[in-house]
Amino acid sequence: MHILCQPCLAKNKTKSQKSKPGNKRNSESDSFTKQDTVDTDEQDDLSKVYHSIDSLSRAVLDKASWENDVVNIETMEASATGEDDLAVYINWKNGKKTVVSSKVANTKCPQKVNGLLFVFTIVLNTIVLETIKSRGKSGQRPERNRCPARGAQYPTSTGCVEHTSPRQDNGDRSKFTTFVSQCNLAMRMHTTQFPSDQARVGFMISLLTGPAAEWATPLLASNDPVLNSLPEFINLFRRQFDDPDRERTAEAKLKNFEQGQRSCADYATEFLRLAADTDWNDGAKIFIFRGGLSSEIKTHLSYVSACPRDLPKCIDLCIRADERITELQNELRPIQSSQTVALTQRFLAANRPTNI
Repeated sequence: MHILCQPCLAKNKTKSQKSKPGNKRNSESDSFTKQDTVDTDEQDDLSKVYHSIDSLSRAVLDKASWENDVVNIETMEASATGEDDLAVYINWKNGKKTVVSSKVANTKCPQKVNGLLFVFTIVLNTIVLETIKSRGKSGQRPERNRCPARGAQYPTSTGCVEHTSPRQDNGDRSKFTTFVSQCNLAMRMHTTQFPSDQARVGFMISLLTGPAAEWATPLLASNDPVLNSLPEFINLFRRQFDDPDRERTAEAKLKNFEQGQRSCADYATEFLRLAADTDWNDGAKIFIFRGGLSSEIKTHLSYVSACPRDLPKCIDLCIRADERITELQNELRPIQSSQTVALTQRFLAANRPTNI
């Protein structure tokens, strides 16, 4: 599983914009505001990417039957599949996987898709797991062409889309970046719903809870001018609720970060989230990642001639090793259980008290 960092989809300005003397760039502003700086061709490419992700979400929800128990969703890079294609794996509790893929047609840079994978994985997990949970309670599968009353609803060219809105619960600093990224993705995929900065700011504020909502209340009451500018609002929001020293915090957590009882896939997901806030190279990340692995995986890796020096390949190797170890343990468990019963019976027979 390869999950990349937050999306930065609109990096290059047009030549005309570069030549304008009054054109400023706020380094702390959110990536959503950079959409106006991309040229027409790139906007067309991005719209195709968003359409592909929307189609893929629908396909995954269709495959994820509410009669099964979903563990999580994994996404693969477009390049990892050998073609311009997104591959999504639905992991079930019974150990099986369901593969769903969707072509990204006529996209000049498939890497744009990879840049969205980190946020897309979070959103897709939330959508699928909560949808299945709601299906389990009702005992019925929702009609395909009908939007449920739960969550936010965003109309698209193909009808209604089920979407669970992100929440900034209690102003949790560790979730600030994830929350903003999820809001970005929702607003980018449904631009017609958010035609102005005021609408975008209002959308984000409507999702705040706890201390974060209390912080925003005076801004609404006084109709603060910051509500009319998304970059200014996010900068103010960041100063209040983001970790002021995110890099140092991530480094401190990674130095004592271990796999524990969770799967290697879950361990890798959390590791990559923390590592994204550091400036470590792949060598340092691999060293820390391998140091936190379970003893079983470390033993397995000792038989490998050379561990890949590329972080995604190293993680993929470790996840595959973890899956093989789990399969072997599941196969041996019935054998060990039967052997234990036989040995217990023999012990009791040999030590049976003699009748007097």
